[in-house]
Amino acid sequence: MPATVQPVMVTPSIPLLLAFYKALFGAVEISRVPEDGPAFFVGLQIGNAELGVVADGDAYIDAPQRILLNANVGDLGSGTWRTCLMKFL
Repeated sequence: MPATVQPVMVTPSIPLLLAFYKALFGAVEISRVPEDGPAFFVGLQIGNAELGVVADGDAYIDAPQRILLNANVGDLGSGTWRTCLMKFL
């Protein structure tokens, strides 16, 4: 089951960032989009946490903010999700 909230880092080089997290934390790749060819998104498991990595060739590595939060909400048509969303719109 995917994490409910997952931090996602934006990088110009997924292979470089994957190598870093695998070497530093022993990260394990748990998902990839697309499954074949160059990845746009890679999901990593680091201990009991998840981290997403997204490719953006135009991303500046010295930018002050390159982290997104991905919220896995399941069924977007559920009444609970709609009620929660309406409170914030």
